[in-house]
Amino acid sequence: MKMFLSNEEWSNTYILERFNAVFIIDPSHSYEDIKEYIKDKELLGVLLTHAHADHTYLINKFKCPIYICADDAYLLFDSQSNG
Repeated sequence: MKMFLSNEEWSNTYILERFNAVFIIDPSHSYEDIKEYIKDKELLGVLLTHAHADHTYLINKFKCPIYICADDAYLLFDSQSNG
């Protein structure tokens, strides 16, 4: 597992890796570093622990399935929520 440490605004971002396949967890910062780290790997998906902006900020940058708990999924589409 690779971790990109947070700052005061963003959550930690993690990459789970096995062989040449990866999942990104809560991509909120360090896009260029993440992109460089996964450049030769197969991105299987993005896993979101919940829909707050400090966990979801970069999800539009990745062309892959996005996974989130069904109870929080609506937050991604509600402009009045923190998703």
